[in-house]
Amino acid sequence: MICAVCPVVAGIATNIYSLAYPAPVVIDTPTVLYDDDNPYDTDVLSLTAEQEDVDAQIEDKTDMLVQLMAEQEVLSADIDRVNEEIETATDDLAKATALEEEQYAAMLVRIKYLYEAGDTSLISIYIKTGSFAEAVTLSDYYKDLYEYDRNMLSEYQSTVAEVTELKSYLEAEKADLEKMMADYETQSSELEASIEELKEISDNYEIQIANAKARAAAYASMIEAQKAAAAQAAAQAAAAQAAQNNEPDDTDTTVSSDLVADAGDTQDTDSNVSDDDNTDSSDSGNNDSGSTAPSVPSSGSSTITTTKGATYDVSPIYGANGSDLGKQIAVYACQFIGNPYRAGGTSLTDGSDCSGFTMTIYSIFGYSLPRTSYDQRFIGTEVSYADAQPGDIICYSGHVAIYIGNGQIVHASTPSGGIKVGSATYTSIITVRRII
Repeated sequence: MICAVCPVVAGIATNIYSLAYPAPVVIDTPTVLYDDDNPYDTDVLSLTAEQEDVDAQIEDKTDMLVQLMAEQEVLSADIDRVNEEIETATDDLAKATALEEEQYAAMLVRIKYLYEAGDTSLISIYIKTGSFAEAVTLSDYYKDLYEYDRNMLSEYQSTVAEVTELKSYLEAEKADLEKMMADYETQSSELEASIEELKEISDNYEIQIANAKARAAAYASMIEAQKAAAAQAAAQAAAAQAAQNNEPDDTDTTVSSDLVADAGDTQDTDSNVSDDDNTDSSDSGNNDSGSTAPSVPSSGSSTITTTKGATYDVSPIYGANGSDLGKQIAVYACQFIGNPYRAGGTSLTDGSDCSGFTMTIYSIFGYSLPRTSYDQRFIGTEVSYADAQPGDIICYSGHVAIYIGNGQIVHASTPSGGIKVGSATYTSIITVRRII
């Protein structure tokens, strides 16, 4: 059986040893966070690389825009040329039509004269003139006049038909050129919108880089201060240790009854600390069981509460055709209805633009989307609008949104509209993309 006073004796012995052989003087030194790699410098480098990538995209799209503008100039010259040819053809057509009408009118006059003159046969003319030679001459004249009228009228009619056909051809060519011009203008507008969107992102990177540089400078100043404090503490510790080593050894090894009591108190304190450590260990184990999945109401829920505290009915989303994951994405996106729009932003609560909204929503579910609405047109698989399902993204000219079913979208609309629900067909749809 272990003696009950053994722990007390052991404590007394320990205290006697500590009195006889005092430990070196230790002065608390600050915890130095210094490391050769400033983490904020890494942020600066990462943000700078991302900005350079965005700037490269701006340069590429600007080159494409310049090429389109050059093609538009050539096309514009072609349209001017065709317009001139159409004007010429119109004038030619008017002249030919006028000549046709004049010839037709003159022919009618001559026909009327011959009709009033009566029978123009050779015998009738001979009877009237009394001269066979004159009768033959007049008869031939009448025949030549008739043939002339017919030939001239036929020639004018043929000219009118040819000029009419040429004018129709030129007008069709003009329509094709104007359609091409409209397509170029649409592409130019889309590229300009994409460039502006990228510029806003680049400007946002400028702000982030400036903030990261400020944090890096502050971190560097803090490290320098900590290094100076650590050096000062080390010097103090060395001086105190040297002073202690020079003191005479007059240690009193007599143990008082108070020391026994102190040993017992120390034992109790150690016991309490041990219990606290066990409690902390148990709590830490429970905390490790948390989940990082986004919070999405189950399909049995008919409403959700947005981050603005409003209630929104999501039963139509769960009732639509489509995958469960797509519906979860659509429902999750609706939780941010009412939050602000911010150009170049990606925050679901503090503000985002259209492509930042879709990119961030999908990133939460583990999917990586490009940063701009233009580039998001080419991800996933294209489906028709008739087959669109909740969770699909719908791309417009310079805009993108998440389809939530029943002809509705949720999107970061405009600075005045913010994140809201609207009609999927509020403007022309370029493509519908299925990511999952």
